Order: sequence, then structure tokens, then C-alpha cells
Amino acid sequence: MDRSKMGVDLWAELIRDERTSINLVPDLYELELQRIVINMQISLTHSISRQAFLCACKVEVADQVYRQRMDQHISRDTEGN
Repeated sequence: MDRSKMGVDLWAELIRDERTSINLVPDLYELELQRIVINMQISLTHSISRQAFLCACKVEVADQVYRQRMDQHISRDTEGN
């Protein structure tokens, strides 16, 4: 058996192998479905986390630009009086 294989390829190889007891096949199938779903959930969580981080960075830049502009306006009004 190739130890470098992972995921569905490894699972399929095990399921197709006649040495794997037919009694184990349904359980192995259920475990594989759970593994696929968990991997998807981890991937989605990672993607959402990355997007949230990027969004927070953009909000921070927007906030800095806004504050600079407002401070300039207040400074001009104060100097003008």
C-alpha cells in the first residue's frame, strides 16, 4: 500500500482491497463521508476567517483615512476662527 496517498484515493484503495472485510465497508463508508464533511467545514471556516481578517484590515484603513480627513477639517475650522 502506498503510504503517500491520502483522502478519497486511500479510502477507495482500502474499499476495493479484497483483504478489507466486507463487514467493515459500511462503517468505512460512513467514516469517509464524515471526514469529507469535516474537511469542508474546516476549509470554510478558514476561508471565512481569512475574509474577516482582510475585511478588518480594510475597515482599519478606511477609519484612518476618515479620521485624517476629519482632523484636517477641524484644524482648518479652528485656524479660521
